Amino acid sequence: MPSDGYNWFLILVAIIASVVLVAINVYVLIHFQHPEDRNQAWFPKLVVILGLTLAEMSILLLPLDVANRSACADSIVLSACNFALPMEILWYTVYMAMFVMMVAIVPFTLFYYEQDHDMSVWGKTVSSSWWIGGTITVLSLILGLCYGFLGFVDFPVTTLTSGLAPLSSAALTTAHKCLAPDAFTDGGTNAGYACDADGGVPTETWSVRTTFPVYVIAVGSVLSWVIFIVFGGVGVSAVPIDLIKAFLDRPKKTIAKSEYIRIAGKIAEATRAVVADARGGQR
Repeated sequence: MPSDGYNWFLILVAIIASVVLVAINVYVLIHFQHPEDRNQAWFPKLVVILGLTLAEMSILLLPLDVANRSACADSIVLSACNFALPMEILWYTVYMAMFVMMVAIVPFTLFYYEQDHDMSVWGKTVSSSWWIGGTITVLSLILGLCYGFLGFVDFPVTTLTSGLAPLSSAALTTAHKCLAPDAFTDGGTNAGYACDADGGVPTETWSVRTTFPVYVIAVGSVLSWVIFIVFGGVGVSAVPIDLIKAFLDRPKKTIAKSEYIRIAGKIAEATRAVVADARGGQR
């Protein structure tokens, strides 16, 4: 493996993993879909597969990023490494695609398939576009205002200052911590000027405006975690309750096969009677 960081094997692994993820998601969709949804509603099925794939990729990007960065030798500076995969671009692409899915594609799909069945395809598309356009407008205003006023990152910074002096200078020889900024001009030294981070130097706050994609990814991640905590907590608490109810409502005794056949026959007769009445009412 080359020491400059270019590991072509990672490209092969990324391609194979992507294909396997899509295949697994297609299988899951086919296995759990309703029998009446076969061979129809292709667009929401594509949205489901794409959403599952992006969610899984966001998890697998972390070990891929570690492997991509570990391919470069420790003796080579990071800026000189020739990485096989542009991980920063991949991170941005996956997370921005997930954000677009959350605010545009998934809501559009819900609006489209909740329309009246008597509407034409064009009518459903126009109505859903109006709904999603309003949603995106409101979200854009909220994100824009929040980014304009709150889109900053605060870094704690300790400012250290030291003077300059030649190696043969007496000031450099006698200083045991650092040099004063004017040490070279007047030959003085300083035992505790602000060049020692352990010397009680005060910490300042450095505010930097973050980029808009990073801000969008951060907001989307925070909201997603809040929603996951709520729904995940409800699901975790509901599982033991469902198991207990299933145990309490279990059949208390078994019936003979003849009794089972007799009851099934009565249910079949009642079903045929209901169907006959429904057909008679349609006539």
